[in-house]
This record gives sequence, structure tokens and C-alpha cells, in this order.
Amino acid sequence: MAEAPGAKMLKVVGIIMVVFGGLGAVFIPATTMILPFIAAIYAQMGIPFSIDAFRVGLIVGFVASLYNVFAGIMAILYNASLYKARILRLIGIIAIAIVVIGVVIDYILLNSMQLGGMSAVSGLPINLVLPVLYVVGAVKNMGTAK
Repeated sequence: MAEAPGAKMLKVVGIIMVVFGGLGAVFIPATTMILPFIAAIYAQMGIPFSIDAFRVGLIVGFVASLYNVFAGIMAILYNASLYKARILRLIGIIAIAIVVIGVVIDYILLNSMQLGGMSAVSGLPINLVLPVLYVVGAVKNMGTAK
């Protein structure tokens, strides 16, 4: 039996998502421990900084990291399944939505701290690469499912 056309793409993207999602899930909580130090540095520089706003961004990032781990595991497990391709496509679309929601929240938070929200928007194309490739791999598998 021939390999599913999107299997390799899904497997590679899944592994990368698990690695980066796992790193985010470890380092984001660690960042919360040093928030007072970050706030002190910003205060010395005269830059407005809101710990609460920063925490919201960290929570969104943590949830996104956990979702990436989940999505990556699903891609690794079901990369060759033509029948799970629709589910994987939905998981990928949700990952895209999470990236967009995260960028919007970062934009709002950075503007609220007068730090310029365009830096959040400029990272959007890079942050969309893996979820878009995830969806492409799933769609490739969907095209061959009977």
C-alpha cells in the first residue's frame, strides 16, 4: 500500500510542533517567575509596563504551546491515516486560529503598554508556517481518501 501523500509533511510538522510546544510549555511558566525583575528593568528605562497585561500574554502563549503539543502528537499518530485527515485538518485550522488570536491579543497588550503592537503583527507570517503546512498535509491526505 502506498504511503499517504501528506504523511511525511504531517510527521515532520508534528515533531517540530511537539518540540516547540514543549519548550513553550516549560519556559513560559518560568518567565512568570521573573516578571518582577522584568518590570523593574522597564521601570528603570522609563517604559510603561503592566505585569497583568504581560501575564495575559503568557497565559495565551502557554495555552497555545499546550495545543501545539496536542496537535503535534495527533499528526505523529495519524499522519498516514487517510480517514483521520478531516480531523487533522480541523486541528490545523484551530492552530491557525490560535496563532491569529494570539497575535491580536499581543498587539492589544503591546499597544496598551505603549510598546508598539506592530512587532506582534510582523511575526504573524512566521508563526503561521507550521499550522499552514499542517493543514496542507491533512488536505493532501483528504484528497486520496475514498
